[in-house]
Amino acid sequence: MRIAVLGTGGVGQTIAGRAVELGHEVSMGTRDVEGTLSRDGFVPTAAVRDFAGNFEVWAAQHKADPDDFVVQERQPGLQCTVSTESDFPNPEDLDSAKGPLVAVTLVKYRHTTPAAIEGLARLLNMPVKNITAAGLKDRTARSAQMVVLEGVDLEHVRRHCFPDENVLREHGFFIKDARRCTK
Repeated sequence: MRIAVLGTGGVGQTIAGRAVELGHEVSMGTRDVEGTLSRDGFVPTAAVRDFAGNFEVWAAQHKADPDDFVVQERQPGLQCTVSTESDFPNPEDLDSAKGPLVAVTLVKYRHTTPAAIEGLARLLNMPVKNITAAGLKDRTARSAQMVVLEGVDLEHVRRHCFPDENVLREHGFFIKDARRCTK
């Protein structure tokens, strides 16, 4: 199998090395070819040029633009999308959910998950500690994930749901699909 690994740090080298051990043909990509090749512990420039033969060695533009890289979280019964449209085909499903907590889909752009959560806490005037997210999504991506809010009124949150592309670009995040949940 032919495999391309984007990234030449420790994780990229580990993945590529294991794939080679398993007999796969591996290519690696980096944004900074010369910097990577000059780094101690990586393949020397002369060796790469010998290996490449008549082929050109060039830099990859891995995740140069967040619109090129989308991360969407899947929850049981729900695919959180980066769309400005609702992830619920039936709007009544948002009102039928029960529970003491409020869940929303957080869509972010060029933001770390903690930075987007801090912005959301400011927007909703609530403590950051009352917002829970499962995992950190890539800051260089356009990403969507479910977050759970504790101690906040559902209608208050719904007043701040404004899934709009301009809001996303200007503020770095928006929320949508506010509903009750149990955890």
